[in-house]
Amino acid sequence: MVHAWHRWEARKIDFARRAVRCFAAMSAIWLLVATGAHGQTIPPWIDQLAADPFWLKLLHYHDPHFLPGAARSEILTPEFFLSPQGAQDPKAELAATIAAFRAPAAGNPDQDARCRFPARLA
Repeated sequence: MVHAWHRWEARKIDFARRAVRCFAAMSAIWLLVATGAHGQTIPPWIDQLAADPFWLKLLHYHDPHFLPGAARSEILTPEFFLSPQGAQDPKAELAATIAAFRAPAAGNPDQDARCRFPARLA
């Protein structure tokens, strides 16, 4: 009985760690979008954010740790990505996402990046 309790506690701690990392990653993206001026350069720590497991899971990338440089999304639809290289390059997709969120809404509001990709902004 004690062993099962320890496993439960370990799962709760693991979930809490993942939740904190997820919150940190999404907060960083939101902060970049909210505070950045249109056309401003992307900060140098974008590499770390693009390699975050939450970002990779959000875009359905295979785990690039097994084959470095071989990140590839399971999504085949080009409309899912904002960057032409988005299916192979998590950093390019993150930079394109931030740029799209910073851009003013124009035309059809249903085509705005904030409406098309709410989970990336959440």
